[in-house]
Amino acid sequence: MHRSRPRGVDAHYTPDDIAATMASAIESEALESAVDFAAGDGALLRAVQSRFPSARIFASDSFRPTVRGLRSAQPKWTVGMCNFLDARSRASSPIARSDRRYHVVILNPPFSYRGLEGWPVRLPGGEQSVSPAAAFTMVGAAYVARPHGQLLVLLPDSSLASQKDAAVWDALSSEWTVSAVGRFGRGTFAGLAATTTLVRLLPREQSSARPMRSVQSRSARGSFQSLSVSIVRGCTPRHRAEDRLDGLPFIHTTGLTRAGVAEQLATVVRGRETRGPAVLIPRVGNPVPWKIVVRLSDEPAVLSDCVIALECADAITAKLVASRLLANWTKVSRAWTGSCAPYTTLEALQGALDDLGIDGVVVTNRSFQCRAPRAA
Repeated sequence: MHRSRPRGVDAHYTPDDIAATMASAIESEALESAVDFAAGDGALLRAVQSRFPSARIFASDSFRPTVRGLRSAQPKWTVGMCNFLDARSRASSPIARSDRRYHVVILNPPFSYRGLEGWPVRLPGGEQSVSPAAAFTMVGAAYVARPHGQLLVLLPDSSLASQKDAAVWDALSSEWTVSAVGRFGRGTFAGLAATTTLVRLLPREQSSARPMRSVQSRSARGSFQSLSVSIVRGCTPRHRAEDRLDGLPFIHTTGLTRAGVAEQLATVVRGRETRGPAVLIPRVGNPVPWKIVVRLSDEPAVLSDCVIALECADAITAKLVASRLLANWTKVSRAWTGSCAPYTTLEALQGALDDLGIDGVVVTNRSFQCRAPRAA
């Protein structure tokens, strides 16, 4: 009997052009070994072998017909059966047993998991259920040969900014330098609507080799990887924004939704602008985690006086900042005070960010004059 894929998990094989892009992102002039624990048709490893012909190639998959096909097509590869998110299956696999290490781990993990709550992974705060993409990344990182190995993984954007996976990215960012090295739009994979980001993880230098900063003496920062943001507080009241087609996008707290940022075209007399990548948070109102929204667009937008933007250097930093806020939401939400209309101040927000290893610098020179409303 053929072994089927786990219930609810879809397979979307990597197109050859995306595989080539991923292989080109490997930071190495020579490569000894590479592995893909969700190998599918082998596209990622073929691209790696094309760039590094002498590399030893290892592949595993949970689908028996796929494994048979890879063994037939690639007799020089080491290919085996393994359900990578199952600890017992890994333990019985020569490719995924706990003592194996590879110079490159390259993955296009499963994205969707209809009808399932997620996969458990061990994190510093205990076991947590996360998406299969995040679980593959977390487990896969353990197989990277340190200090010079690396992991490349193609992820749905939802994983990088979701509350469900926030603890995974926070844990990884304390030991790895995480960077986005490519982004692919909808339609990249047939039948899959998600936009995806190619993420590269490189082991961080030993902490003793890092320059110490005075703020690191605060125990609350723990082992957080330092992140930097520019804090931009909006200054335009909602009643000063007039709905017009010739205005700049206007962002109010009502535009911070579960589906992302809902921007409203408006004309304002004056205001303060922001550009993405940025994490938008409410200054006023009930601090609920789903109002932490990532805005990647670099088009200018006007901020309501009820919204604060945490501007970041790049998209991956914005997603890491959002993930860190969500993973530590109980602590972060204490920055909002007031029983009737909760609000936060820049000072309180800076304190909360600092406790999470996020250095925030307040920006006040963004005031500008918008085009005036046209006469009726």
